[in-house]
Amino acid sequence: MKHILGQNAFWIINKSIAKQVGIDAALLLSDLISKEEYFESLQQSDYDGWFYNTSDNIETDTTLKRHKQEAAIKQLVDNNFIDVKLKGVPPKRHFKIATIQIAVFLQIELPKNSNIYNNNTINKNKVIINIPFVQFWDLYDKKINKPKCNSKWNKLTNKQRTDIINYLPKYIISTPDRVFRKHPFTFLNNNSWEDEIITKDKTTKEYIPTYNQL
Repeated sequence: MKHILGQNAFWIINKSIAKQVGIDAALLLSDLISKEEYFESLQQSDYDGWFYNTSDNIETDTTLKRHKQEAAIKQLVDNNFIDVKLKGVPPKRHFKIATIQIAVFLQIELPKNSNIYNNNTINKNKVIINIPFVQFWDLYDKKINKPKCNSKWNKLTNKQRTDIINYLPKYIISTPDRVFRKHPFTFLNNNSWEDEIITKDKTTKEYIPTYNQL
């Protein structure tokens, strides 16, 4: 009975992550984390945080078909929750969990003795992006020159990214016609989130002179 009801028989999906990337991607992340824990448990001297997982194995463990796997992987990469690369001979797709980035997103603190700090190669010198670019990109909703915007977004400070996300809702309301909305790179490059938003006061009534004033 224990092996049926134990945690290995269930998928554990974080609600906040599922809201950010979708159920499929959150499920895949959960599966990849379990794979990472397995490879870590082997305590191999050459383990550098990268591990491989095949599409067939992912489908067996998650029921996700290949096209859904690819979409889920893209979501996780876009949100900086995982890294992916081809490695080995013959080349196999390897994954690395961006533990620090996930911790920042979930606003939790990692223990100081965590392997993420002790391992010399895991996430070394990796820039911590508190808000993924895809969140800005979808919210701004004027999709021009994505690569350049993505690069600029990643060079901003965490405070700047937070200020932008807080500023955007009012700015978008003030520019309902996207034609008049600044190009996203111009917006980022010119620090436009620091500009005052001036909107027409809809409560101001038009002045109409009375008959005696004519």
